[in-house]
Amino acid sequence: MKRFFSLGLIATVLAAFAFTSCSKDDDDDSIVGKWEYTSTKIEGNEYSKTYDREEGESEIFEFKSDGTCVNTTEYDGDIDVVTGKYTTSGNTLSIIDDEDGDEYKIKFSVSGNTLTLYEEGYYDLKEGEFCETQPAGENYVKVKMSMIYKRK
Repeated sequence: MKRFFSLGLIATVLAAFAFTSCSKDDDDDSIVGKWEYTSTKIEGNEYSKTYDREEGESEIFEFKSDGTCVNTTEYDGDIDVVTGKYTTSGNTLSIIDDEDGDEYKIKFSVSGNTLTLYEEGYYDLKEGEFCETQPAGENYVKVKMSMIYKRK
């Protein structure tokens, strides 16, 4: 589970970067601020599973008002810091990784102190892996994967 975000945002995602300036002010529904990962929820037809942050795992996104961001992940003592630039348009967050220039897009919502990054795809019930496109095999179900962060 530790790399759902990496696969989805950074390679999905995580573990996880495209950013330019957000047009919102720094209020309760703004993406600007520090966000700490808490859990991932996977929901599909007759399937629902929640993965809480594991012991020794940490991920923090910091979205700055100047359109830059920092994603810091720690797992089993290994720390990875990725910087980038971000923009938002409607409910889409775009992140451009400073290191390789790759752009990642993911849907998002902010409600008070909760940031949710989400995407639809396919989940392998046997192996516990998320894929953006449907691979061959009978173990895959169509799902919505939501990664939940709390304002720090």
